[in-house]
Amino acid sequence: MNNIVIKELEDKKIKKIYILEDYVYENEDIKNFFNGFDWIKININSNINVKNDGFLLLKEEKEEFDKFSKKNKLLKIFFRKGILHLNRDQVRMFQHSIILNKNNEFSLDNKSPYLTELINSYNIKNEDLKRGKEIIKLITEKKNSYFYTSYKKNDKNFRKKNTKNILIQDDIKVDNIYDLVKNIVEKNSDANIYFNYSPERFFFNKKIDSKINDIVNVIDFKINSLELLEEFDIVYVNKSYIGFEALLLNKEVYCLEENFYSDLCLTKDLYKKNNKRKEKKISIEQLVYILYELLSINKIDNSNKLCSSKELLLFFNDIQNKEKLICLFGFPENLKFGLKGYFSNIHKIFIFDNGSVDIIDNNLHKLGKTIEIVIWQDKQFLDLERFSKDKGVRILRVSPGPIQTIINDIDNIQYSLYFDNINLISNYNKPSELKTILNNFKKEENIKGIETSSILMNTFISKNISKIMGLKEVDIKKELNIVNEKKELILVVGQDFENDIYTKNYDIKSNLELVTKVYEQNKNAIILYKIDFINTKDTIEYKKELLEIMNYARVINEKVSFSSIFKVVNKIYTLSSIIGMEGLIRKIPVYCIGNPIYAGWGLTIDTNKDITKKRNLTIEELFYVLYIYFPRYINKRILEISSIKDVLFDIEKFNNVDIKLNLIEIKKDDIFIEENSQTINDKKNIGFFYKLFNIFSVYRENK
Repeated sequence: MNNIVIKELEDKKIKKIYILEDYVYENEDIKNFFNGFDWIKININSNINVKNDGFLLLKEEKEEFDKFSKKNKLLKIFFRKGILHLNRDQVRMFQHSIILNKNNEFSLDNKSPYLTELINSYNIKNEDLKRGKEIIKLITEKKNSYFYTSYKKNDKNFRKKNTKNILIQDDIKVDNIYDLVKNIVEKNSDANIYFNYSPERFFFNKKIDSKINDIVNVIDFKINSLELLEEFDIVYVNKSYIGFEALLLNKEVYCLEENFYSDLCLTKDLYKKNNKRKEKKISIEQLVYILYELLSINKIDNSNKLCSSKELLLFFNDIQNKEKLICLFGFPENLKFGLKGYFSNIHKIFIFDNGSVDIIDNNLHKLGKTIEIVIWQDKQFLDLERFSKDKGVRILRVSPGPIQTIINDIDNIQYSLYFDNINLISNYNKPSELKTILNNFKKEENIKGIETSSILMNTFISKNISKIMGLKEVDIKKELNIVNEKKELILVVGQDFENDIYTKNYDIKSNLELVTKVYEQNKNAIILYKIDFINTKDTIEYKKELLEIMNYARVINEKVSFSSIFKVVNKIYTLSSIIGMEGLIRKIPVYCIGNPIYAGWGLTIDTNKDITKKRNLTIEELFYVLYIYFPRYINKRILEISSIKDVLFDIEKFNNVDIKLNLIEIKKDDIFIEENSQTINDKKNIGFFYKLFNIFSVYRENK
C-alpha cells in the first residue's frame, strides 16, 4: 500500500484520528482503512491538547471545521469515495476504496490543490509508470468502468466509417447544456455525433431540454462507459469522469470546464484558465499512478487488510466474470415483473413456481457458488433446503419492505423488499440477519445515519408517507362528527390473515378477534378500525366479519390515509403491521399483540416477549436499520436498485391526490350480502353500489 498521506502520517508517528462527534460519517467501513490508528471523538466546541499526535478526519470542508482545526493546530485529512468500486446488487454496498487528501476536499469534478502539488513535485520512477500501465490495462481490457460496469454494450453500433465520431457527455450541473450541444454540433456539421445522458439523470430523475433530441442522436439508456467510448474518436466533457476514461483509451478529449485531469497537456481545454494550476506535461500513466496508488486506499473485504489498486482490480475482474444465477421460488404473480430491479445486470434470473432443483444442479458445475436461492416469505421447499446444505448455496428469505406501493398503480411493483440470509426478518423467537444487526447496532459508529433518520422521519410526518401511498387525506374528527368528543380514540389495524405470514403463531386468528380483544380492554374508548392492505376479495365471509367488527368499532374506508388517523388517535393496536412503526415515528403509543420486527426493543407495549431481541433502541436507531440500512429499494421507472431518498422523491407527487369518496366511514347499511352470490348486487334494495379498483369497499350514494 503506497498511500502517500498515510506514509507521511506514519513517518511523523501520528497515530490518532480525531472525529467530531456530531459529524461522524455514514460509512461504517471507514475505520478499516486506518488499521493501527486510535479513533477519538471530540466536540467541536472543545479545547484539546493534541500535541501534534493526531489529525482531524473530515468528509467535507465547513467554516467551523477550519476554525476548529486552526484553533487546535490540527492537520486536516479529507476522504471521499474512491474511484474503484464494484457495481453489484447489494444495497448495503461495501466500500472498497477511498481517496485521501490533505488540507482540502478532493473532488473528481474539480482541480484539487493537493493533487496539483503531487503532480508538480512527486518524482515518478520507471516502476511507478509500469504500475500505471498495468492499472490502465486492467481497467480498459476488462471494461471495469466507473459507471455501469455490469451493463455491457448492446447490439447497437454508434460508429460510422469515414467520418469523425464524436460523443458529447451530459452533465447535470450544467444549466445551458442545450446551448453547449448546439454549438458543438454546428462546428462539426459533417460528424457523427451522439449525446450521452449522465447516469445521475437516471438516479435523480433530472429532466433535460427535449430540444437536444432534435439536433443530435441521444443515448438515454445505461451502458458500460468504457464500451461506449470505444466507438468514438472525440469526446466533449465538462467535468465528467468519462473524460478521464476516454484518456485511458487514448481518445481525443475536449474539456469545456476545468476538472481534475485538465490543464495537464492531456486534454484540449476550451475554457478560460484561471492560472491556479501550473500547467505541466504529464503522461496518463503518471496521473493514474498518482490517483490510484498515492491517493487511494483499497481493500477487498471487511477486514483490516489493505491491498493495492492492482489487487483490487483483479478481484473485481474475477467477480464480474462469474455470472450469478438467481433462483426465485414461491413469489406471487403480481410481484414477478419487478423482481429483476432488485438484482444487477450481471445476474441471470430464473423464476420457479415449485422447489425443483434440477436446473440449479445442472448449472452448479459451471457457476460454482455464485448461485443464490431466493424464497418468498415462509414458503417451504425441503429439496431446496437440503440442496442448500449439501452444496453450500445461500438461501435468502424475502418479505415486503417498509414502503410498498401506490394504490391504483397498474404495475404493482413493490418499492422495497427485505432480504434476510438467515430467516424471515421477524419469526417469533427465531434468529434473523436483521435481528442480529439490531442487536449489535452501534450508534457511535452511525451518527450520520442517525441524523438522516431524524430528517427522514420528519419527512414521513410532513409528507404523510406510509406503506401504501395515494390514499385520501381527510379530517377524521370532522367526518366522523366527533370534534368535541372527550373519549380516547384508538386505532386497530386490520391485516390480511390469509396472506400475511406475520399474523401466524399467535392466539389471535382473525381481525374480528383482534378488535374484540382491544374492545374488551378499552370499552370506554372509540375504536377506529382500518385494514392495512389492498383488499381484492369480495366474499361473503369478509363482509360478514366486517359487519361483526362494526359492533365494536367504527370502520374507516380503506382508501383513507393512515396519516389522517394518526393525527387524532391516542393509541394504536396491531398484531404485526408496519403501520405500528409509522405510529412510533409520530410518537403514538403502540400496543403489539403479535411480534413485528419493530417490537421488543423498548419502544412498544408488547404482549409477547421475543428472546432473540436483547436490547433497547431509540426510534432513530430502529428507523435507520429498518428503513435505510437493511431494505432494498428500487427505482420503479428504470427497475434499478435505488435508495429511500429516491423513492420518497418519486412518491411525493401522490401525497395529495384528489380522490373522491362518498363515505369516510363504512356502516352496516352500506354492506349488502346476497347469500346465493359471491358478488355485490349493485342496484338492488339499497340503491347504487360500486366496487372501487377491485377492492371491497361499498359506499352509499346520497340521493
